[in-house]
Amino acid sequence: MYSVGGKIVSVGNKFPENRVNTLTFEVTGSTFPNFTQSFSSFIINFSDPMSFRINYGDGVVESFTNQSLYSIRANQNPGDVHEYIDGNTSSRFVTFEFESLLNIVYIQINFVSVIGFFPVEVGLIKNLNALSLRRTNFDSFPESFFDLRNLDTITLRQALSFKFPTIFDGIFLNSLTSLTLEKSFNLSDHISSNFFKINQLKDTLTFLNIQGTDLEDLPKEIEELQELTEFWGLFSLFSAMPPEVLALKKLENLKLGNISRPGGLVNTAMLEFGSNSNKITTLSLRLRNVDLFDLSTKWLGLKSLKQIEQFQYLVGDTARFDEFINQIYILSTVNGFLNTSSTEAQLEEFPEQFRDIVWGDSSLTQTGTIEAPPQFVQGSNNGNPINQGQKIYVLVNNYGHTITTS
Repeated sequence: MYSVGGKIVSVGNKFPENRVNTLTFEVTGSTFPNFTQSFSSFIINFSDPMSFRINYGDGVVESFTNQSLYSIRANQNPGDVHEYIDGNTSSRFVTFEFESLLNIVYIQINFVSVIGFFPVEVGLIKNLNALSLRRTNFDSFPESFFDLRNLDTITLRQALSFKFPTIFDGIFLNSLTSLTLEKSFNLSDHISSNFFKINQLKDTLTFLNIQGTDLEDLPKEIEELQELTEFWGLFSLFSAMPPEVLALKKLENLKLGNISRPGGLVNTAMLEFGSNSNKITTLSLRLRNVDLFDLSTKWLGLKSLKQIEQFQYLVGDTARFDEFINQIYILSTVNGFLNTSSTEAQLEEFPEQFRDIVWGDSSLTQTGTIEAPPQFVQGSNNGNPINQGQKIYVLVNNYGHTITTS
């Protein structure tokens, strides 16, 4: 408050505000930003151009005029980092002073040495739309963070100095479309971690990344996220396909599995997809030891599948590669259509099912030479393949698959 002669001053019948327009970060290293990877970045975007100053805490203050953003990337403009002139590489505070915090709409800090508290002024950035932190080392977030209501995207990828036991309540007060909590929280207890509150985002959330959050199963509330199109659950401790995932009817991109999972083999049900999975186009499964037998039946629900990512983590040696080829050959040739314009194909909801799938890895070698099998006719006859090489030829030439081998 401002006062004159002991009286509070008002302007236009309103009390004047003591405006805060700074953001202060605690940092370490010999430069600002102090990058830790070749693709590190420190970016603050504005809705409208404005001027700002940076006090580097070493006696140097740098001014920027009429800028639309502050952006330094290690792989684009590393020469723009500030080298401290005092030789101190331990903890210090760097302060940004803006014309207005309300112009800030996006903050990204990736692979940068920042520590301590996230700036307490964050709650005043009322128009903040997206926050992205990766491999930072913050100890805590201020309560003012809970005052934000316009966030669309929150990305926390190993952003904290330890795995927090509870998701901030303030996160659920925003209409988020994208939420990433990767390796930043321990969600093993759905109740105490607040993870059960995820259904508060059911009307807006389309992307969820809970990789590396110590989950052995999922809360029932996940099933309510019917707008979800991407679910990333790698590095979790699931022993079988979570039924909550199979209930997500709009899911297009799924990442599951953990090749370092303690306890050995995972249940073969981890590969079983039902009819609700017919929108999935991209699949990444880190399940090196799971039995591939009967994959051609378990994957019948994957009618839109177009790409299998990180293939080497699912199929890691020649024997498993040969088995996978057998199963994907049966799946595609029995259920796919040679002619997608045929009456039979057009009567199906997915006439392109099990076609045009990208899979394989340059480290793997199939049994047999890749060549046309006897009686093969492109577009009309698959012939009689006698080995995996000939089956690959059929899948590529009659079903449009893109397959990588050694």
